[in-house]
Amino acid sequence: MHASTKSRLQTTAAVVVASLVYLKTRHTLPAVVAGTFLVFAAIAWLSPRHYVPVQKGFDQLAHWTVLGVSWVLLAAVFILIFTPMHLIRRLRGADPLELKLNPAEPTYLRPLPPAEANRFERQF
Repeated sequence: MHASTKSRLQTTAAVVVASLVYLKTRHTLPAVVAGTFLVFAAIAWLSPRHYVPVQKGFDQLAHWTVLGVSWVLLAAVFILIFTPMHLIRRLRGADPLELKLNPAEPTYLRPLPPAEANRFERQF
């Protein structure tokens, strides 16, 4: 689908959705949004060349919105899931990498398991 056709359909869909929300709720904001997108849809359908800067602005807005939402969601997942899991494991004394120093051991090197002869047959 051509970019100008896509932007025309997106703007028209925004008009339809905002109009349906207005008809359901009868609030002022959906009516204002529908009117604004109606103007954008008229520009997109009548003069696609003049709508290109508007579409680029919407693309930038979408990019920054997605970037912000992804950062917020990643931070929330890290703080609400990974941090408590780490603290619980830390309090229980888990040391999966065996990083604790043990002065009784003569060396911290661990012997490697013996290599199998067919290890190069299926590398991927």
